[in-house]
Amino acid sequence: MNKNKTIQFLDCYEMHPCLWNPREQDYRNNNVRLAALKSIIQEMRLSITVEELKLKIKNIRTTYNREASKVAKSKKSGAVEDDVYRPQLIWFSVADRFLKPVIEGRNSKDNMVSLIIIY
Repeated sequence: MNKNKTIQFLDCYEMHPCLWNPREQDYRNNNVRLAALKSIIQEMRLSITVEELKLKIKNIRTTYNREASKVAKSKKSGAVEDDVYRPQLIWFSVADRFLKPVIEGRNSKDNMVSLIIIY
């Protein structure tokens, strides 16, 4: 996918929160998720299978998580605003607007579990 197509894909992916938001009622409903994946393929006129689309989503999410982690680490290091890591991916801000709250919510739960285990 080229950069513009990736941005278009992310906009389409965002419209299907059952695929990325674990707080969504249909997140665990495989039939709804499958329909959403097929809808993305149709809307974007992709000539790929559902399994290939799942792999593309996984790759994008992995890259997004890696970049978001670099941003978070640079902020925790006490870097001044000008020195905070800024991803060079043209599509990062598009993914960040809807994935960041989901990722942050998940990480804060992980931290709570760690605290409980320590004590």
